[in-house]
Amino acid sequence: MVGGRAIILQLDDTTICKPLIPQELDIYTTLPDLLRPFVPKFKDFVDFKWKRGCVRCRIRVNPSSGNMEIQGSSGPATFEDCEEGGSGLHNPWLQYCHRKQPPQSRRFLVLEDLTAGLHRPCVLDLKMGIRQYGDHDTLVKIHRKQARAASTTSCCLGLRMCGMQVFQVDTNKYVCYNKYYGRTLSQEGFRQVLYRFLHNGIQLRNDVITELQEVLQALVRAIRKLDSFRFFCSSLLIVYDGLAQASNGLQGSAAAHVRLIDFAHSTHAGLNTSPTYEGPDEGLIFGLTNLIALLTSIREEGSGLVSTQP
Repeated sequence: MVGGRAIILQLDDTTICKPLIPQELDIYTTLPDLLRPFVPKFKDFVDFKWKRGCVRCRIRVNPSSGNMEIQGSSGPATFEDCEEGGSGLHNPWLQYCHRKQPPQSRRFLVLEDLTAGLHRPCVLDLKMGIRQYGDHDTLVKIHRKQARAASTTSCCLGLRMCGMQVFQVDTNKYVCYNKYYGRTLSQEGFRQVLYRFLHNGIQLRNDVITELQEVLQALVRAIRKLDSFRFFCSSLLIVYDGLAQASNGLQGSAAAHVRLIDFAHSTHAGLNTSPTYEGPDEGLIFGLTNLIALLTSIREEGSGLVSTQP
């Protein structure tokens, strides 16, 4: 968890649970087959009975500390908070959410854990599209979200960084940014953060960029075929292994995972709700095509931004 506020629980080594929102469950159970490769695998929903101290709100268990966290299976690494300063053994945003928002929901969606099996999971959460409010939000909330979109890269790119952690091979540390930092970024600042997400401190991960471009192009083709679907307030989650090209003998997976997530405000005509829409989601397509263009630009420029700090 690098961007959202909801507490995520681990059910087993390959499965996570997130609080169930009925509209999101409706989306997962009515998705067309052509979109399923681009969303987390939905397994079921479950009810939990809480007992204080029995459920720890982390994604992965650190064998040495017993804490669950977004951390790989190759031993401890340090997380650096690039906004507040300081460092620790856990992603600082995850710690904040765990302290601020103890679990309340008893019913959870059961989804695949995209970080399963990764030695050093690098994770980027991007809020997608220009419109950042749902059909049934209040006017106050709509105006607030419209103002936020207008003042951030959501308006000009259809993309906004909501959270990031990237492993740096040279320092054995994760660099972390949260959503509040993402709201301050200009277009160039966003590009620099994207570059940093794709650089492991030694080299640019061109293998990841190539795979991302291919998957994103396939996702755009799929979205263009979906009539009436709107993915308001949804995010794009990008995950890859930060050790895939490490020099210390540990080799991770070269695969990059790309998934649309967070469908609490998504809709389509098959849900029999109002309003309904026609044609594909152009806001989402706008963000995806800009992301593809940024990846192309970063790869073409190679190491030109290696020393740039966002």
